[in-house]
Amino acid sequence: MAPVEFVEAWRNGGLFFKPEAGDYSAAVSDVSERARVVVVGGHVRSGTTMMGQVINTHPDIVAMHELRAFSGLKRTWFGHMRRIKHKNLMPLPLDRAQDRGNRRRLRTWWFIARYGAFLLPHFWWIRYEDVRRALQWANPSARIVGDQSAQSHSQMFFLSRQPDCRVIIMHRDCRDVAQSTLRLTRTTWANQGMGKLDASAIATRWVRQMERLDRVNEGVMLVRYEEFVANPGPAVERLGAFLGVDPAGFRTDFVRKDSVGKHRDGLTADETAAVLKVAGPTLRRMGYVE
Repeated sequence: MAPVEFVEAWRNGGLFFKPEAGDYSAAVSDVSERARVVVVGGHVRSGTTMMGQVINTHPDIVAMHELRAFSGLKRTWFGHMRRIKHKNLMPLPLDRAQDRGNRRRLRTWWFIARYGAFLLPHFWWIRYEDVRRALQWANPSARIVGDQSAQSHSQMFFLSRQPDCRVIIMHRDCRDVAQSTLRLTRTTWANQGMGKLDASAIATRWVRQMERLDRVNEGVMLVRYEEFVANPGPAVERLGAFLGVDPAGFRTDFVRKDSVGKHRDGLTADETAAVLKVAGPTLRRMGYVE
């Protein structure tokens, strides 16, 4: 079988999919069934994973978990696939995030293989539309497909200008962001090259990203973490209108309120002072401090 025939057979389910799984190429051929895109972004430790979980509870939406597909645009196929963060992660809907062990790894690699095969004909240049079609092909029943990743924050202006894309940006008190990030750099992230971050560096990055929020357009929805966890109802109504879906389809019963204000016990006096020195004016402007 020639390489091109192999790719087409893989796309159409002729190699591995069972007949009852349906023709996946047909699922993306009808323009009237074109899936829209949602991308959840924000600073690290600002609630992007929580928001990804919320939108994935809706029956019409499938958003991947830190696939980072939209941060790898305008690259060759190899360059794009290198951007995909798939080691020890499962780029599948977050409502399946309880999968563990070999099953989780197999599903991860199976998705990556299919996703990469779909994009292979666009070897020299991966565009936004190619990624959108690949995600729709992998999730043919979804009306909205997308990704949740803090890495997508830098792409929000480009993505929000796409006519069928909506961007959700989470923002959170810099002091709680610093507390949560520092806790992980001393534990889970210690062996991932992030152990040298300090409170000042985290605050500097946070301020830089918050300054971008002044230039958002109608394709971007800003969500304040503290308000969402305290009372999800109004934000969910806004979210439904923003995405064009029934807000009753979202679940928020798993949203926790106990992560607000943890900096009071989690940061030292010196760390708090370092954060306020860098981010104080921005925190005051956004109403986090008086």
